[in-house]
Amino acid sequence: MSGISDRELDYIKDRLEATSSPILRARYAHILWESSKKHKRYAEIAIDSYLTIVKFFEEKDINHPIEHYGLEVIHSIEQASFLAFSINYRVEDIRSEMRRLVKKFSFESSSSSVMRNRVIRHMLEGRRKFPAQFFEGFPEVCLSLGQKLFNEGRIDNAIAIFQTGEKVDNKLGLKTHDWNRRIAESYEALMNQRGDSDLATISFCQEAIAYYKKIGDRNRIQDLEKRYEYLKGKQQFHRISQPIDVRKLGTIVKVWPRKYVLRNLEKSYPC
Repeated sequence: MSGISDRELDYIKDRLEATSSPILRARYAHILWESSKKHKRYAEIAIDSYLTIVKFFEEKDINHPIEHYGLEVIHSIEQASFLAFSINYRVEDIRSEMRRLVKKFSFESSSSSVMRNRVIRHMLEGRRKFPAQFFEGFPEVCLSLGQKLFNEGRIDNAIAIFQTGEKVDNKLGLKTHDWNRRIAESYEALMNQRGDSDLATISFCQEAIAYYKKIGDRNRIQDLEKRYEYLKGKQQFHRISQPIDVRKLGTIVKVWPRKYVLRNLEKSYPC
């Protein structure tokens, strides 16, 4: 991590030793691990702290399910995973904790779907780091959660979960559910939510046709292809123009990235 002086790193080391807060310990140790003073001990402290933070924010999420504490759970378990596999420390704990979160994390949480989807995708992207047995039971989780989201009208989220369920099946070498049909029906539902002149409607129609083709449902394909031709005739395009001062834009492009980076560094690593 460049841009931090030795004096500042020494201060962070002192703060790490002085605090008992797992949130601060994870942050300080992770900074030190990425710095010129890199040592395996700092990665171990960060991993231990991140795993503690997972439980901390999971408890807060149970008590306040609409506050999105689940997003902190995602960040903490992902950071712990990256570090654990890089130094081969508490790897089995990471695997078990990720599996537990997918199976047991509160379904009443506002973060339930995004947390499960992110964790499962993280595991899938890890490939050999997460053997197939850690995915057992995941298709049922994806199916029940996806159906719940569909019934609630959160269809975009349902599609994402159904797509993840299909990837889990591929990992397990199984075909537990007809994921393509559920995705096709979801795109059809999205299409029916919009007006005929909405540009998104025709895109959803195309997606539904593509997924029905995967399962060979000729009746739905024929019906939707007729609908597609009808929708094409309903699309209206309007010209919108706005003059742009290219000189002013150039100044913004040069200055904005630096301001953005500095501001976010300060947010990421507050004193």
